[in-house]
Amino acid sequence: MNSISQSVKLDGHLGKFFRYYIFIPCVVVISSSCSSLVDRGDKLYEQGMYEQAASFYQKALSRDPNDVEAIIGLTKARNMVIDQGLIDVRMLRLGSNDSGATNKLEDILRKQNAWNIKILGAASITQEEETGYAQLWLRNEAKILSQSTYPDKFRWFMKSYAYLISNAQMEPQFDQYQPKLKDLGKKQCKSMVNDVHKQRFYLQSFVEKYCLAWGEGVAIEVDNVDKSRYHGLGFSQNVRFSTDDNSAQHSILRNQLSHLEEQFKNSLWYSSKGETPIAINVSGNVVYNKSMRQIRKSAKYTEQVKVKLENGAYRMKAVQRTYQYPVAVYNEKYNLHITYQANVNAQVLKHEITKVDGNRTEEHHSTFKPARLSPVSPGFIQLGATFESELADASNQIQRKLKLLWKDSYCKDGMGSQQGENILRCAKLAPDDVYVNRWFTQKFGVDYNAMVSLYGM
Repeated sequence: MNSISQSVKLDGHLGKFFRYYIFIPCVVVISSSCSSLVDRGDKLYEQGMYEQAASFYQKALSRDPNDVEAIIGLTKARNMVIDQGLIDVRMLRLGSNDSGATNKLEDILRKQNAWNIKILGAASITQEEETGYAQLWLRNEAKILSQSTYPDKFRWFMKSYAYLISNAQMEPQFDQYQPKLKDLGKKQCKSMVNDVHKQRFYLQSFVEKYCLAWGEGVAIEVDNVDKSRYHGLGFSQNVRFSTDDNSAQHSILRNQLSHLEEQFKNSLWYSSKGETPIAINVSGNVVYNKSMRQIRKSAKYTEQVKVKLENGAYRMKAVQRTYQYPVAVYNEKYNLHITYQANVNAQVLKHEITKVDGNRTEEHHSTFKPARLSPVSPGFIQLGATFESELADASNQIQRKLKLLWKDSYCKDGMGSQQGENILRCAKLAPDDVYVNRWFTQKFGVDYNAMVSLYGM
């Protein structure tokens, strides 16, 4: 594929060693007939698509960690990602986008660390120069943020540019802001402590972590019993079995319900302080019928027989014959209908399993080589495996429905009440929710994901 490119001369050391290529947009078609993942990576590398090339080399190494060509290709591609990234940093800065340049440079430093890459020569000089420009922006940004009433904005700034700040040894320069920030953090802590009481368990956990991070250890009391969550599951069973092995089916049901109870401990609805278990009624029918009838089947074969001719001579003649043998024909019918039903936080949780299956299979024990006939075993429905699979899928669906009930409970009406308690609950399943992030931004100056990263909520 031909590409038209234009060389752009850059300032400083970078211009002596690098060229910046502007590619006309094109469609890269990777044929499925390419001989290997490494070949695909090589093609993308040749087209200057280094990130994409690296992903193919990584896929090749996931299949064969000792693939020398993939190792070499990945190293080359990653080095070019760094080199191209430094070009982008400089171009962003020259375009007066200092924030973008600093973000890009931080990303490059993180990749160098993750990939264990040590740059040399012109690229090293370029990185040093751009780090110097980034320091100017970081100092100015730190000064601005230090005047904010949101101490978490400054803390998030420090974490977001941790590699740049560390590489440039800038931490001492920011120490001057810490006393004021700490006072603001403690003030925010104390303002929230008064909001925690009774059933605000999520708020309690968050506020304790937040206060501790700002050097303010607090012990906040809430109710001993959590009335909004549950300490487990309680099952009442009314499932009727009519199979050829009812005890085995009962055992599978018991095991799967026990597994569901273990899974529930990872649910947001679970709390060791929960007042009651969720009472789940499991009812339905499992019916299996198998009938058998005997039939006879025929298998044709050819036999060579000696035939006397009119002249008294003999010759061999192919004669078609029929071999009859007994066959057992089985007809199976499997009907499964089970319903799970419970009330969770005044909402109905319901899940149904419905499966209707039929099967016809044959069996015989005859062996007759002339007809190429050998015994055939029946292919019965695997009752245990089928039942277990359906119940396991039901457990997964119930977990999914519990999550939906959680969102319905805490991400809709009344979300802004309880001084952030419902916000925190909603955020567990909807971290990108607009209302959630508006609340965090208004209260702390940063969004929910930033707060999770800072405080491990």
